[in-house]
Parts: sequence; structure tokens; C-alpha cells
Amino acid sequence: MLTSASNLLTSGFSPKTDELVLIRIKLINIINILTAFFSMIFFFYNFLNNRIIFSVVDFLTAFIMICNIVLLRVHKKPTVSAFITCIIFFILSVYLLFIGGAEQFGYLWSFFLPIAVIFLIGLKGGIVVIIVFYVTAAVTIMLPVIPFRLVEYSSAVKINFLLVLGLISIVAIYYEYSREKPYKKLMLHEHWFRAVIENSASVYAVIDIEGKVLYESPSLVHVYGYKPEELIGKNIIDLVHPEDIPSALEELKNLIKNPGKVKRLEIRYRHKDGTWRDIDVVGINLLEDEAVKGIVLTSHDISERKEAEREVSILNETLETRILQRTEELRVSEEKLQHSEKMRAIGELAGGIAHDFNNQLAGIIGCADLLKSNLAMDTELYVCAETIVNVAKNAGKLTAQLLAFARKGSYHRIPVNFHNLINEVIVLLERSIDKRIVIKKQLSASSSVVVGDRDQFESMLLNIALNARDAIQETGIITFSTEIVDYETAHPGEVKPEDSTGTCLKITISDNGSGMDKETQKHIFEPFFTTKSRGKGIGMGLAAVYGTVQSHNGAIEIESSPGHGTSFSLYFPLEDYINEETHMKKPQLTMKRGNARILFIDDDEFVVRMVELVLKKLGYSITCFQNSSEGIEWFRNAYHQTDIIFLDMVMPGQPTAEVFEELMSIHPEAIIILTSGYSINKAVEILLEKGARGFLKKPFEIAELTGIIADSLAGGDN
Repeated sequence: MLTSASNLLTSGFSPKTDELVLIRIKLINIINILTAFFSMIFFFYNFLNNRIIFSVVDFLTAFIMICNIVLLRVHKKPTVSAFITCIIFFILSVYLLFIGGAEQFGYLWSFFLPIAVIFLIGLKGGIVVIIVFYVTAAVTIMLPVIPFRLVEYSSAVKINFLLVLGLISIVAIYYEYSREKPYKKLMLHEHWFRAVIENSASVYAVIDIEGKVLYESPSLVHVYGYKPEELIGKNIIDLVHPEDIPSALEELKNLIKNPGKVKRLEIRYRHKDGTWRDIDVVGINLLEDEAVKGIVLTSHDISERKEAEREVSILNETLETRILQRTEELRVSEEKLQHSEKMRAIGELAGGIAHDFNNQLAGIIGCADLLKSNLAMDTELYVCAETIVNVAKNAGKLTAQLLAFARKGSYHRIPVNFHNLINEVIVLLERSIDKRIVIKKQLSASSSVVVGDRDQFESMLLNIALNARDAIQETGIITFSTEIVDYETAHPGEVKPEDSTGTCLKITISDNGSGMDKETQKHIFEPFFTTKSRGKGIGMGLAAVYGTVQSHNGAIEIESSPGHGTSFSLYFPLEDYINEETHMKKPQLTMKRGNARILFIDDDEFVVRMVELVLKKLGYSITCFQNSSEGIEWFRNAYHQTDIIFLDMVMPGQPTAEVFEELMSIHPEAIIILTSGYSINKAVEILLEKGARGFLKKPFEIAELTGIIADSLAGGDN
């Protein structure tokens, strides 16, 4: 019954209202009710005894107290009501002193005033009211004459009243001070804790064993958008993502089974705006704690972290993919580099072999020519000698292909119109290949002039076309096409030309033959590699093509697969030439006799012996050296007795360029003819620019040798 009465006095106030404030509210109501009750009794008592003034005061007091109670319940402002109560209490106490209350029961009312005001309005306000009341009470009972005072107090009453009032006031003040200090400390701590909870990025909740929400911290509205009262009494599982509900229920069961244990879970939780947020939840079972009696959950939004993790995961996948792609690119580049290095090494080997072989052929052809010159044309020995020359020349073509592959210089660098050249090659092919193979052309390039060796270009086109012919079974199509492309967009696949970034001519020769697999494509440009049966090819055609392309600053790529034909694409830098140089046939040469004095420097004994024998036979005076130093010393002493010097480009020991410089320093007007088993290359071109009169490529016929001697003595360059 007392609990019900107490609750009735504080009904209408928020459950969150401070406990001390609730006590003050109860006290205000009790004082107001008691004061109103006793004021009404005195009202009737004074009214029946015809004490009108006192009855009016009593009625006004009761009315003010009732109004104060109503004011407190309507406006819920306990501070205002406490202040009004203290004023009424103060006035009644003074009023009782005026009518003799210090000698009757009024002193009890006065003694209760310090305790009431201290508790109702606090320490500071209470001290002020107590001091004012003490001074007022002292003046009221101590002064001999006071208007409206109905009694005169004795000295004993005065002293006793003031002493007791002062003692009660001091005790009330001390009690409130000693009680208020820890209370303020507690309130400060509570305020700090409330501020932390309300402004935390985490949300604190208490749920019961069924998952119903008992408490939600104010930070809920900032994190998830809900007000705490919106979720109180609801089941927290209702806001969990359907896919995460089984794991959430499982963890809730584990928490219930393990009091005091901490569990952690990441789930998706529905925000008030309808979106799903990733949250991290930490729970602890405090069902057995009398102060809590629930499961405490601490959660915070980790959506940004999860999104960052997803982005990092995507970036990692992208990076891994890029690393794999780059690794593959590096592997391909490494394979290309290894292939390029291998081809370069093979080229050096092939070039060296071709050079030495040309020296041998030079001796064979020279000796055979000498035999022919001493035999009658209708004899069997003449025919044998001529056969030797022809066979040696054919062997020379093979070495020419080796030199083309080795890129040991080009022959004649002239403007070549590829459209004209392709048309000529097509004419040759149509006369020689099976009629069931159709040759088509799509010459779309607006310009087709490239600077280079026309014979090598022609051989290049023929070699590719003949390989296409061999790949076609009975019927098929070979197509020649041209177009203008840009190196940057074309990306030639084999070897990208150095210092070539402008437009280029793309020549494509394709067929619909048997095609090649990847493994075969890796080796097709290697010398002597062939897929043909014995007797049908020696594997030098495409090797020569590769060398021709490289020596002309071009690029080559191949596309092929078994059963789908093959396509060769050739890329060459375009030149701004309008007319191509006329392709002239070499004139027929004959051996010429003479009496010129010749210095011949060559390290090949076979060549030296052949040249010495032949030229002496034709009337020339010749001195030969296989060592360049010996040749220089001889020339130093006999330069005035020398008409022409033949100098081999590949000599052991001192570089040929230095030998040339020394010879020219001895006699600046010396006529020096350069010889080599290689074609004209950069080194030869430099020496020709420095004054060399000509170049003779091995193997050479006697007629070529005597012809260049005659031309040089006549003042021409060769």
C-alpha cells in the first residue's frame, strides 16, 4: 500500500528521472498535502471561533499548496514547486512565531524548516533560506515591541528556541554537505558514463533469453537510425539478415549455455533506411547478474571496413591477374629474347661458315676459269671445267642465302617498288607452279617504295611463295596483299625494327594450306630447318627471308595453325621515292690480260695461290701476303712499284680499317680494292667513303677480277 502511494506521488515522471529528484518530488507533495490538510483544519477552527483574518490566511495557504501540487503534476518542474513550497513554509513559520508558536507546537514546525529547505532546494539555496529565517525569527522573538505580534516571549524561550533552531540548522547543513559531496561525484561519474554511452560509435543493448530488447543505448539513433524506444520489447533477430539468422541464433544459444563467456560474431543488420550494414557484435551472458539480468551486446558498424576489405580483395585479384599477365608477358619476351639471341648466334656461325666457304669457292672458280681459258671449247675437259664453275656458282647461291640470314650487309640499296616486284614474282610463279593453285593479289598500299636490295627482296617473296605452294595439297589459294600501317599500332610480333616509329609498308603473303603448329613456328627461320622430305628442300629459304627482313630494318610475323593455312606479314619502312631504280642485268665479262703491279693481301692460302697463279698467267705482276703487317712493310718500301692493292676485309690480328689507314698514310693516292666473303656491310661502306676504289665479293670469276683491275686503272669506282 505504501509502495502504491509512493508511486502515485511520482506518477507521470520519466523512469529515467534521477532518484534524488524523485525523493524531492515525493517530499514536495507530502509537505503540500499536509500543509493544505492542516491549513483547512485551522481554517474551520478559526472560522468557528470568529477569527476571520486567521481563517483567511489558513484558506489561502491551503489553496496555494493545492495549486502547487497541480502545477508540479502538469508542468513537471520540481524546482519551481520546491521553491514555492519553501516560501510558503517560510511564511507559515514566521506567521506562527507572530501568533506565539515559539511557546506552543509552532516551534516544531519552525525546527523542521531547515531540514525541509536544505533537502528541497539544495545546500546553497537552503543555507540562504535558513540564514534569512534565523535572522527573521531572532528579530521576531527578541525585539521587545513588534507590530502584529500577539505574545511576548520570555528570555528562556527566546534563548532555547534560537539555540535549538541554530543547532538543527547546523546539523542539516552538515548532513547535506556530507551527503551532497559523494552524490555530486557519483552524478559526475554518471554524467560521464552517460555521455560516453550516448556519443559512442558503438551501440550497447541488453536482451533477454528470448532475444527481446530490454535496453538500447542512445547512440543507436546515430549508428542504425532507430530511436531506443522503437526497439524496446522487439526481438533483435527480426533485424538480422535472413542469411545470417542461423549463425546469430547459434551464437545466442552458446551465450545462454555459457554464462560469463564472451562471444563475437559478424552479421548484417538492417538500418532504418532499409540498407544492410555489416556489424561486429560482442556478447556476454549476464543473466545471473542481479543488476543486469540479461545478455549484454556491444555492436559497431563495420560496413566501411568491409567495403574497404572488398575493394582490397578486388585490387588484390586485379593485381594478381596483372602479375600473371606481366609474368606471361615477361616469359614471352624472354622466349623472344632467347630466340633472338639464338638466331644471332646461329647467324654469326652461318656467316662465318659462308665467308670461309666463299674463300674456297673463289679458289675453285678461279682455277676452273684458268682451265677453261687453256682448253678448246669442244673438248671434254672444257665441259668438265665449265661444270666445276657452274656447280661452284650454285654453291655460292647457298652461301648467299646464309649471308642473307646472317645479315652481313645488303648488296645494292636502291628504291624498290614492291607492287611492281610482286607483279613480276606472280608472273614467275604462274609459269612454274601447279595450275590448280590460284594466285590472288590485293595491292591496297598507296605507296610501296622501299629502299633495299632488289634481288634479296625478290628472293624473299619467292621463298615465301614457294613454301606456300609446298603447303597446299593439290588445290588452293596464295594471296599477296599490301597496306600502309603504323609501327605503333601494327606491333610486329617477331622483332620490332629499331628506330622505326613512322608509317611502314605491310606485305602479307597467305595461303590456305596445311599450316603449322606452334613448335614448328619456333624453328622455321633457323638455317637448315625443314619439314619437307629429303631432296625437296634444305631449309635455307625462310632463314634467308629472316636475314633479309632484319638487314633492311624490317620486321616479320607469322600466323598459322594446323589445317588453317599460314600468313606471313612483312613490315618495311617507307621511303619518299617516286621512281624506282631500273633493274639492270650485269654485262657479260671476259678475262683481260694486263701488266699491272698488284699487291694482294688475304689470309686464305687457297685464294692467294689461285689469284697469284691466274694473274701471273694473264701477264700481271703480283705480290701476295697472308699477313697484313708484312704487306704494310712491303708496301712502305715499294709503294712506287704498286698499281693496285687488294685487301681482304677479314684478316687476323690488326683490324682491316687500321690496315687501310696505314696503307693510305704511306701513299694517299693508292688504289685499294676491298674483298670479302661477306656482302657489302657498314664497315665496307665506311672504307669506300674514305677512299677505297671498289669492292669485290667472293667467290668471284677471273673475268670479274680482271675487270675491276682494268676499271680501277682506268679511273672508275667499283
